[in-house]
Amino acid sequence: MLLLVLISATSGASEHAVRRPVHIAGGHRWGFSIVRKMLRKFCEENDVPVEKFTVQRWNDRNCPERLADGEADILIHYERVDFDSEEDNGDTGGYEEFIVGQAKAVLIAHPRHRSREMTRSEVRDVIRYPTLAERKKDRPQIPLVGEDTWNSISAQVLRGSCLKIGSTSYAMRRDVDVGRSPRAVADNVAEDLNAIGTLLWQGREIPGVRVIEIAATEDGPFVAPSTKPIIQDDYPLSEYLVLHLRPGA
Repeated sequence: MLLLVLISATSGASEHAVRRPVHIAGGHRWGFSIVRKMLRKFCEENDVPVEKFTVQRWNDRNCPERLADGEADILIHYERVDFDSEEDNGDTGGYEEFIVGQAKAVLIAHPRHRSREMTRSEVRDVIRYPTLAERKKDRPQIPLVGEDTWNSISAQVLRGSCLKIGSTSYAMRRDVDVGRSPRAVADNVAEDLNAIGTLLWQGREIPGVRVIEIAATEDGPFVAPSTKPIIQDDYPLSEYLVLHLRPGA
């Protein structure tokens, strides 16, 4: 889907495409990196000069507004945005939307771990940093194993999915046992009957551990991530990568 977007942006005869490079921008952290890699690969395979595109990371929260103001042709975003279909210049073509990827964070546990399923709020209680009152009570923590806590895609997805439920936003735990690879995380969890691990789902079964099914609420349904390379709308611990195109770009 992304390749179709980029081909149309470069191969058309519009004056806009000739005047300046196609400007791709946005603030989505992992999507930004992925799109840059895909763009380089596309240019290499199709003999298109990479200079026909510019890619820029915006470090603010007003990305849809900046796209609407004409600062970019294509927006890299983590959610779908509703734009007005009619612009000031009279172009009624509307914005186009392409879902080009989905990051799924999974929780893994020892096969004999007591929890076979969890709600998002239960996940939040495991991964969030305890309040001062809870720390004073010396509340026991479930051992938590994860990838690089502050930079991994799975940690970003978990923050967005679980640490911002309702009106309160929590910080992520600081005592995560960091594994430097998915295999290392799985190995650590497999050795601890009480531990829970977090990973970016690659769609493969992981020896020695099992994936915990997740529900958005207590009412369910509880869902496991699909092993197939598909967009899975019903899995709660996930985040989309969406490209929005301005009309006429």
